[in-house]
Amino acid sequence: MKKIGKQNNGMVQAYRGNYRGKGSTEEQVEMLANMGIDLKKKDYIQKFLDTLSILQSIGVDISKITQEDTIETLAKKSGISRKNLEEIGIDTTKKIGRQRHRIAQIYRGNYRGKGPTEEQVEMLANMGIDLKKRDSIQEFLDTLRILQSIGVDISKLTERDTIETLAKKSGISRKKLEEIGLDSTKKIGKQRDTIVQTCKGNVRGKRPTEEQVKMLESMGIDLKKRDYIHEFLDTLRILQSIGVDISKITKGDTIETLAKRSGISRKKLEEIGIDTTKKIGIQKSNIAQAYRGKKTVKRPTEEQVEMLASIGINLKKRDSIQEFLDTLRILQSIGVDISKLTERDTIETLAKKSGISRKKLEEIGIDTTKKIGMQKNSIASAYRGNVNRKRPTEEQVEKLESMGINLKKRGGTQEFLHKSMDINLKKRDSIQEFLDTLSILQSIKVDISKLTQRDTIETLAKKSGISRKKLEEMGLDSTRKIGIQKCNIALASRGKGTAKRPTEEQVEKLESMGINLKKRDSIQEFLDTLRILQSIGVDISKLTQKDTIETLAKKSGISRKKLEEIGLDSMKKIGMQKNNIALASRGKGTVKRPTEEQVEELLKLGISLEKKSRTSKEIAEASISSLTDIEMSDREDAVLKELVEKTKEGGMNLDEQS
Repeated sequence: MKKIGKQNNGMVQAYRGNYRGKGSTEEQVEMLANMGIDLKKKDYIQKFLDTLSILQSIGVDISKITQEDTIETLAKKSGISRKNLEEIGIDTTKKIGRQRHRIAQIYRGNYRGKGPTEEQVEMLANMGIDLKKRDSIQEFLDTLRILQSIGVDISKLTERDTIETLAKKSGISRKKLEEIGLDSTKKIGKQRDTIVQTCKGNVRGKRPTEEQVKMLESMGIDLKKRDYIHEFLDTLRILQSIGVDISKITKGDTIETLAKRSGISRKKLEEIGIDTTKKIGIQKSNIAQAYRGKKTVKRPTEEQVEMLASIGINLKKRDSIQEFLDTLRILQSIGVDISKLTERDTIETLAKKSGISRKKLEEIGIDTTKKIGMQKNSIASAYRGNVNRKRPTEEQVEKLESMGINLKKRGGTQEFLHKSMDINLKKRDSIQEFLDTLSILQSIKVDISKLTQRDTIETLAKKSGISRKKLEEMGLDSTRKIGIQKCNIALASRGKGTAKRPTEEQVEKLESMGINLKKRDSIQEFLDTLRILQSIGVDISKLTQKDTIETLAKKSGISRKKLEEIGLDSMKKIGMQKNNIALASRGKGTVKRPTEEQVEELLKLGISLEKKSRTSKEIAEASISSLTDIEMSDREDAVLKELVEKTKEGGMNLDEQS
């Protein structure tokens, strides 16, 4: 099949001198022209004019052309289909809007290139295409008038708006904008901001005339420098107008999170042109801090403070104790058991203990991250006179008492947790607190006899199958290092450490609960540990100096989890313990010497404390590994010295001495 199109193109390029080869004669060119085939190079501007003429001839309103238009999108505004365009052989994808823009920029001297002739400029003007540079401010005004004429509320214009997003706030579709020839993607908000900045002298550019300023103000567009506090006020009023409860604003809020509490969606906010990511909580906090003289930003006027107060925003410093009271009251009203409050609690973790979700807290406008446990602790310290801060007033004490919160001295934690909703702010006895914690743990079936030095409340409870959730329900801090607490109390009972010594009564109470504070016989403890390990299938004969309980158990396939379940400290260096006892049996080291009875018991378990005879190789290797950790007899010491001397003389293979 002959490619006539390609042939035509070849003739055209040859005639223009772009291809090598015989070009057409003038007679041939004329004949082709009479047939409608023009070989002469066409001016691209003329091509643009020709395209516009064709489009006009089929009913396309070319005055509606925007920078983003293709021939198809332009024609669509006039109800001309793609099919119609293809029937007359027009490339529907051609970016005619950019073409017009380029020609206009060249004409204005902004782009390099061949510009249109005056005749072509006139022809385009007659077709409704004005290439002359327009007054940007007047263009802005004209755009606003057009938008107003189709029902767009231009007072809702924000910095981030395009014509489309602004129109959307008033329910005007993109299709409607395109029908009237507006570029929906135009950043009209930025355009307004540029004009405002020009008025302020912040950027270079033509300033609006007095007449233009008056016209814009009559349309609801204020070009004067706006106070950031007034902007904050305007934002709040807009939010109120769509049903947002602005009284629920917290420091961590964005506009989106604040609106969400009132059931207002992100989509709704975007429709009215509000930046959903704006940190309105921090904005409020900064204004409040400025009012109190703690920020360097402009302080709000008394009038602004009153305006904010009238819409439910109070900038005056609140009494922290009163705020604590109000928070507790709100939490109680939604079913939170405030008696479960611990020092580490945030509002979220406290509420969680009562099955109250974060979502519920956010719905009522509470800052879930607030460290309410720390707040209570601070008030407690002030109440005791330990810190230099305001103490609760008698009135505040009475208010707390009226809601069941007693600030006066009360009983122990057990009463605190289970008999009332009272919060005791007086300093408590740490040993009594330890006792009360153990009582609570026992009440939920935790075997406290399994307590080791490394235990937290959570790891201890886990040994008895008690979950973290259950601990939190009981108001216990699962991360508390209860093992170290026991160790400190034990040391204090022996006159060591700096902690308060437990009373005899407290010691007896702990013993009745299975907690022995008296120093145990280390050898007997070692024997007991070995028996326990044997009972769960650990081959204790495999014990080496470097072993922990975990590494020894691992040799017999016993997991760390199993060890923890039976209350053993998996990290205990049991190999070193055996070594120390062995040294003591020989009259060395600093630990107590085992009795004959204990030596026999160890032998029955397969543990010999006698020194093992070693080969020269073993002695040498052991000494190289750790000279300080290995006890050697005089004979072994002599062997080692001999080996060293021989090595110096000519070297030798240790295997030969084995």
